Amino acid sequence: MQMHGHDQLRTSGDLSAGRHCRDRPLRGLAQSRRVRRPGRHPYGNLLAAKLLLVGVAALLGGFNRFFVMPPWLERESGGDAAPAALPPRFKHILWIEALVLLAVVVLAAWPTSTSPPGEQM
Repeated sequence: MQMHGHDQLRTSGDLSAGRHCRDRPLRGLAQSRRVRRPGRHPYGNLLAAKLLLVGVAALLGGFNRFFVMPPWLERESGGDAAPAALPPRFKHILWIEALVLLAVVVLAAWPTSTSPPGEQM
């Protein structure tokens, strides 16, 4: 009996490609929990700060989409032309979201200019 593609991966002793891809994010999350203990590893603290800021940006975007935009979209679908400019509240939240994501980029770039923990330059 000859095995083909998927059957061969499933019966091999090695990790299959699908399982490897599925488990990789879970391993990364487990490792980040180990590293994130405050005060123990500066990279873990940096990761926690970046994740928190990305979460804040996602919440701001969700707020804009589900609370600020619906009245604006209703007016537009009702036959009223959209205003020439974006609503001020929408723009304000969008600017805050952009600043939060800029902070994420700065935090992501910061370790590139520092030496790894435990090493002296």
